[in-house]
Amino acid sequence: MASPADRIFHNGPILSMEEDMPRAEAVAVSGGGIAAAGTAAEVFALRGPATEVTDLAGRALLPGFVDGHGHLAKVADSLHSANLAGPPVGEVVDIPSLLDTLRAFIRGRRIPPGGWVRGRGYDPAFLAEGRHPTRDDLDRVSREHPIHLTHVSGHLVSANSLALALAGIGADSADPPGGIIRRADGTNEPNGVLEENAMAAFSTGVIPMPSSEDQLAALEEAQRIYASQGITTAQEGAMFPAEQALLQEA
Repeated sequence: MASPADRIFHNGPILSMEEDMPRAEAVAVSGGGIAAAGTAAEVFALRGPATEVTDLAGRALLPGFVDGHGHLAKVADSLHSANLAGPPVGEVVDIPSLLDTLRAFIRGRRIPPGGWVRGRGYDPAFLAEGRHPTRDDLDRVSREHPIHLTHVSGHLVSANSLALALAGIGADSADPPGGIIRRADGTNEPNGVLEENAMAAFSTGVIPMPSSEDQLAALEEAQRIYASQGITTAQEGAMFPAEQALLQEA
């Protein structure tokens, strides 16, 4: 007789994704893998004294979700950044809470003066002020750390004065083709918000890349995050060559 199952699922549509048996009445799991799938009688034959039985109560069960278009490498990269999303993904609801999140990130990561502070996921549509954070806002967090925030869409960034200076962006900087450097009202001074191709000022080695070891560790953590949500197949929909190499190495 086979060893008792660790867990049995039953009483719901169980989709096997197998052509010869697309549905099963029950499924048994042992040692982290599927031990049996079939009729309830067949599967419950593997029930032992310690087997945990889960009644699906009509809910569907699948072997795993397939990520049809995602950004695994971007999720890994986000682990190096402060989470500036609004509820339920994050806790940012206005400019003050965004700034507090950045301050806590600097303290928690013990980022020394001069070290880059990155954040991502902010969305003016869900901020009480209904606007982007500006360089003046971010300067209130720190003038000793360059700060670079990525909008939830990935098509805009907001930076503080030090980050703008390190990127060579000032009042004399022209808007690049396909990009906009937003200005403070009535002046040529950048207000910290850059659109589209203007963001390229930060992608030419201005922001130091994490080490290969740190990036691989982040990719492993990103895979654990995906797996914890039942995603068993993932991919990256928009990679640079360095990210492709890292995924192949991982």
